[in-house]
Amino acid sequence: PLPDGAANVTSFMGLFSPTQQSYEIDVDGNGLVSPMTQNIAPMGISGPGATELTIRQGTPAHLSGLAVNQWSMQSFMTESYVADFGQLAGEFYLQGERLNGRIRNQTNYMLSDVVAVAGTQFKRLGELAPGQEMDVEFNGTEPQFINTGSGLSWQIYNPDPNMNPGVDPNVLNSRAMNLKRDILSAVEDTTLNAPWQNSGVPNDQWAQNVRLVAWLNAAPPDVHVAEREPQQQTTALLLTTFPLNLPESGPFTLPPGMLTANIVEHPADGSDCGRNSVYAQNGQFVVEFALPENVRNATIAKLQLALRQDDVRARPPQTELFDWQNESWVALENPVQGLNELTQTERLLSDDGRVQIRITDQSFSGCTYINLGFSGER
Repeated sequence: PLPDGAANVTSFMGLFSPTQQSYEIDVDGNGLVSPMTQNIAPMGISGPGATELTIRQGTPAHLSGLAVNQWSMQSFMTESYVADFGQLAGEFYLQGERLNGRIRNQTNYMLSDVVAVAGTQFKRLGELAPGQEMDVEFNGTEPQFINTGSGLSWQIYNPDPNMNPGVDPNVLNSRAMNLKRDILSAVEDTTLNAPWQNSGVPNDQWAQNVRLVAWLNAAPPDVHVAEREPQQQTTALLLTTFPLNLPESGPFTLPPGMLTANIVEHPADGSDCGRNSVYAQNGQFVVEFALPENVRNATIAKLQLALRQDDVRARPPQTELFDWQNESWVALENPVQGLNELTQTERLLSDDGRVQIRITDQSFSGCTYINLGFSGER
């Protein structure tokens, strides 16, 4: 959703047919319709029923000759701008080590399985009806900030009940939950992490805000199949962010997970594993975090470096931080997989609020996940 109540909507639609047939379809709205593959009928339909797909853009858009083989599905997509979707309003504030906020559903849609995300911590909120308000409170000392290295989709929809206590294991392993995990994972890989993976430019707007993940069982656009009344099943993902407000004065803590790292020195033999994670096969790499501009005038009392590797039993990698005053690397004594607190912030912060971390890994322990938080006062 956009601030003015409109929304950019990308819809992926599949038509399943019990018979080999071609269909005529109307798609309401003013969206751009396109096939999901270059060959819309990869198996081919021959004989008298064979047709060529024609897409006529308009309001509504019309698909003519969508060919579907027996017991098969054919897919297409639309990209549209919906002017009257409604808003999800909210505001969040840092108060000491806590992050508190309030959200309001100002859309006409019932939202289910709502999850608020701050860094690598998430809160399950359940359902949010149209017009409903809900308070949300995060505690920066909770372990998700420290121990989670996998992607957001796997954190929220992990089928292991030990990773999601209080959630019915049958629900975690259901087809519906697997579908949600796949959809969110695809969005993460192609959109949310794209700046990190492709250009190294941090996507600060996504990372430093509080994010909301929610699901709808009805969403635009409406689709009509000529001479048919098809059964429809909608699984729609809603993503939005809320700004995080810092106190005008007093102490505050930005927990690990809300800053995006930039790889400034890549490993000779390795690659990135996604946001804030690097795989170095018997080598080293350097990542850099930059504090948000609106806190660079604050007094930073403590840095919190969260480290984790795929092999949680392995010894932590050699970890060094750059000393900007002496222009040299300083080893972190006795690093742990978890939260490492650093108090000599004057040396470790550059004048423009950067922190550089060098990791040397010779343990073949998989990916290393690095997150940075800090505590300060304004």
